[in-house]
Amino acid sequence: MAEFDSAIALAKRLIAKKGQDVTLRGFTAGAAPDPAKPWKPGTNTPSNQTVKAVFLDYEQKYIDGAMIQTGDQKVYMPSTDTSEVAINPEEEGLVIRGAETWKIVRIRPLNPNGQSIMFELQVRQ
Repeated sequence: MAEFDSAIALAKRLIAKKGQDVTLRGFTAGAAPDPAKPWKPGTNTPSNQTVKAVFLDYEQKYIDGAMIQTGDQKVYMPSTDTSEVAINPEEEGLVIRGAETWKIVRIRPLNPNGQSIMFELQVRQ
């Protein structure tokens, strides 16, 4: 049993209780269609993963207009989904909640001693 298993279980339980299903979309860079022109990249391939997430507003005192802008949201998600598959959000990826699409601006993992517990994402429309 790892040192932070109880913290991981608590994070997953709270996010599952208060969160909602969202789609986490990442992109894999496609190979160049013409090897003679490597500067022309191929089409990015999206990969989707359904995860639970909690959306929160930033407190007004943290909104500086540069790093954190009005309308940005803070999103908490566990390090694994309900099937125990690792969740790996990536900057420039997307979080899709219903009809809303949010771009991931910043990722802050909570991983003491290298054991991943959860992620805090800053997202923007």
